[in-house]
Amino acid sequence: MVSNILLVLPWSPNLPGGVSVVVRNLARELTNVGISPVVVVDNWDVPVHHFDDERVLNFRFALFATLNLHGLIKGMFIFPSRMAATLVLLKEYKVSAVNFHYPNLDALGIALLKRMGLFNGRLVLSFHGTDVRRPEGYVEKKLWRFVLNSSDGITACSGALASQVSDAFGIDVKRVSVVHNGVDTDLFSASSRCHEVAGTRLPEQFVVSVGSYIPRKGHLVLLEAFSSIAEAFPELHLVIVGMDGSDRQTLLDRAVELGLNQRLICLVGLDPESVASVVANAMLCVQPSFAEPFGLAVIEAGACGVPVLASAVGGHLELISDSKTGFLFPAGDSKRCAFLIQKVLGDPDLLVKVAQSFRREIMERYSWENCAKGYWQLLEDGVRTSVHEIPEN
Repeated sequence: MVSNILLVLPWSPNLPGGVSVVVRNLARELTNVGISPVVVVDNWDVPVHHFDDERVLNFRFALFATLNLHGLIKGMFIFPSRMAATLVLLKEYKVSAVNFHYPNLDALGIALLKRMGLFNGRLVLSFHGTDVRRPEGYVEKKLWRFVLNSSDGITACSGALASQVSDAFGIDVKRVSVVHNGVDTDLFSASSRCHEVAGTRLPEQFVVSVGSYIPRKGHLVLLEAFSSIAEAFPELHLVIVGMDGSDRQTLLDRAVELGLNQRLICLVGLDPESVASVVANAMLCVQPSFAEPFGLAVIEAGACGVPVLASAVGGHLELISDSKTGFLFPAGDSKRCAFLIQKVLGDPDLLVKVAQSFRREIMERYSWENCAKGYWQLLEDGVRTSVHEIPEN
């Protein structure tokens, strides 16, 4: 029986999106069933583990700063002290399982302690998207193989991402358990509507998109599509919500060129409650990503009863049945996106029907309770993937 579980991620669990949302809700669900999760930020700058002002444990798991010759030599000198510190942490908190979210080779120390028989708990690696990267060079490949072969479970948040993990690391896709993310249906619901968020008065009619201001999210595609239908819907606005990034100023500049600067609202760094309020007020949620391992924003909008139009990529294809629970368009195709926006906004009965169908499916399948059960099965049952060794290339 698992006692304390470390849920490890590379940044604060209190950020408003992505992996932070997953870890935060997973910790809550595990607590609800009597498990004792400890959320840990894998922090390179912390020599000794400690709790920060947000009561999150900070600890340095990394053994090597870099995998070049200099980094490996330097790492060998600090290796004994880092391994000892890791062992102290595991014993102090009576840890029975360590679950790395957005994993990297910082999991190597736990893998070594397992192989040495000094840690008899479980190691689970949970991939979420951009953390899936093909190892480069002989040393990195060897270290990843060792970590993967030492793990008790490997998860991905969608079948599409599981295939990417399989391809990147050269492992059988059957070794990767798909654990879909969940949505807080108490927070993301029609009752979350609020006409003013973070000091900004929301327009009466708007299309919303949720995602960091980075090229992969495809916000420029959506802006171009919006410009094509703006004349047909003169009262309609476009509201984008996300963590700040390189594309925000590009979007604002392009909106000026298109004469839409008064109809584009870019909101940055909202807390989850504010995000829910914005989404619940929207007429339509459009998610135009070029790549999306899952699509948390899609099910959050669906839980609010807001119809969803999304690019036909990755996790979106697993979440949405076209014209039944949402609408799909080819990634990067602003013309098709514009056509569908105009079509569905012109058919309110279709929007209501599709939105209601999607919300019913979300309530049945995408709860954080179900998500936690998926992780718990690996953490408790100890599905020993290490018996299926990765073959040498």
